[in-house]
Amino acid sequence: LEIDADKVRANVGVVREWIGSDTRLMAVVKANAYGHGAKVMGPVLDPLVDMMAVATLDEAIELRAARVTSPILVMGVPTGETAVSYVTYDITATISDLSHFSILMDGTRYHLNLDTGMHRLGISPNDWASARQQAILNSRLRCGGVYTHYAMADEADHPGVPTQHAQFEKAMEYFDEIPLKYISNGAASLSGQAPMGSIVRTGLPFWGLSPIPPWKQSAQVQSIVKKLQPTTTWVSEVIQQRPIPAGDCVSYGWVWPMPEDGVILTIPVGYAHGFPRNLPPGEAWVAVQTNGGWMKCLLAGRVTMDYILVYAPTKVPAFTKVHLFGGHGMDAWEMARMAETIPYELCTRWTDRVPREVFHLRQPSFE
Repeated sequence: LEIDADKVRANVGVVREWIGSDTRLMAVVKANAYGHGAKVMGPVLDPLVDMMAVATLDEAIELRAARVTSPILVMGVPTGETAVSYVTYDITATISDLSHFSILMDGTRYHLNLDTGMHRLGISPNDWASARQQAILNSRLRCGGVYTHYAMADEADHPGVPTQHAQFEKAMEYFDEIPLKYISNGAASLSGQAPMGSIVRTGLPFWGLSPIPPWKQSAQVQSIVKKLQPTTTWVSEVIQQRPIPAGDCVSYGWVWPMPEDGVILTIPVGYAHGFPRNLPPGEAWVAVQTNGGWMKCLLAGRVTMDYILVYAPTKVPAFTKVHLFGGHGMDAWEMARMAETIPYELCTRWTDRVPREVFHLRQPSFE
């Protein structure tokens, strides 16, 4: 993966522009910064955002080890075994159940997670009054925020968005004095379906990718999204090639006959690297470099664990460069559509087999 840190910085500026100067920005860098490498990209984002969020305590500690100084929220569930680490590493916990008040140690910072309709984590409406009482009784803990999570933020004009927002507003009858009140993720803040709150949490736009699919974007959203710069190109090379007659099939299952006489190019990337196995042969494609530019080469057979095979009309030089994702290759939403998934999953599939090379760091990274 080739990642341009200058483009990441530019994208933060675009996000800042759309949320406005009165709203703070929380960078979500869970799942290894959406596959981009948290130890390196965390320090890039650190001076540009107001807070970071991760899913697990281990992810937060990894950021602290990389010398990230921003406040870090762990959105996952605290346990008795992990409680001391929140204090040790100055990490903000999430209380999403009444039992968590008794788990956390004195002095721990926390945010409340309220369930307004996602029904995944969060304190249910029936317990909001009890949560307020517990927050008052547990003054040994330090509450800094309250949030919830939209279930349908990427669906334009979906009635669930105002419904959840109304629920959140109702909850503020119990938690009005808490300084940070937030509900919007990147999709909700882009669509403008509801007020953003004091802070917006988002992750995908930093990598130049829209959280809203192109076919669901309004004209206003399109005008913002076009300012984002894709940061990441998945680069590989051709390691073998062989002639193939029209009508022959390759790879497991022999699912797609070659349309004409041509050449099969072998590229050392497979589903063990995070390349989607269910991409359709004859439709999905990669970009292969040529003397005159780039050639679109169709996936010729099923993706295997370690390799993909693509169809080219003619031979190419040995070790010719290939763009699999980004750059001259498929963009994130095109690949996601063919793989019947979303860009979030595509990026977080990338395994340790795929090296990350970051350009324009401007400061040392700490491995």
